[in-house]
Amino acid sequence: MERYYKINYQRKIDRLIDGTCKPIKHFSLNQLFVGFSNRYRCHVFVKVFAPHQRAKMNAELQVNKQLNNRVLDIFNDEQPILIMKDLAPADLIPPITRELATKMGEMLRKFHHAVQPFTQITSFRANFTRSGFEELSGRFIQKQAIIDADLSHQVVLHGDVGLRNYKLVAGKITLIDFERAQLGIAQRDFVKLFYQDFAGQTELIEAFLKGYGEFNSIDPETWLFLVFDTALGIKDYVTKVDDPEFAAIAEQMLEDVTQQKRGCDISYKNRSSTRL
Repeated sequence: MERYYKINYQRKIDRLIDGTCKPIKHFSLNQLFVGFSNRYRCHVFVKVFAPHQRAKMNAELQVNKQLNNRVLDIFNDEQPILIMKDLAPADLIPPITRELATKMGEMLRKFHHAVQPFTQITSFRANFTRSGFEELSGRFIQKQAIIDADLSHQVVLHGDVGLRNYKLVAGKITLIDFERAQLGIAQRDFVKLFYQDFAGQTELIEAFLKGYGEFNSIDPETWLFLVFDTALGIKDYVTKVDDPEFAAIAEQMLEDVTQQKRGCDISYKNRSSTRL
């Protein structure tokens, strides 16, 4: 499959902000820049989206508008560009402790409660028929009614919860990067974090859930379906962005689903029947 090759927008960004910017290295289809803007009279963070990702720019824009006053400007031309105030975020340095996992859960809970559905928000659509995975698809189809019922309890998801999107800003832990925000079941935001950053460690998962608090219990097959869907999403992503470690996590997810392992399974933890 052809990979998406980025166009160098640095000179264009310099003109837009009337200043000098520098690129941020990262794994993504987007291009990110930071620098000082004479036009906006502050340090700015600039996000250039791929041409086909206008929905992602809208999600980033709308969520930021709800949570803060960072947005300075948008340019919706051949490649959508979002210009925001730079928060000068600092990375959270591994290893992840139980205390940090608890704070991460608290922050995600606040996000799920604070952010409301916005114009043109997308919704998670359960796809039960996946080419190349007929056996697993058939298993989930048999439980489709139960899974659909579980998935009906929706919040606005962050969509890309992981250590790299938790940052320190002015000494406080905060979430960034909202381009994948969509409607869906809260537990969908747990899957990648539990596998990628927590590596299935029970003590970190329990600490996170303690910080998150109450959520709807779900059927074990619903949790495995979420893992399955996340794995296929990762496999699609790594066809565009070279990330072998991320690809290996997808394979681990698929193995767990095939073997019906419950190492990261939170469905049996009946936190509450109270809906978010």
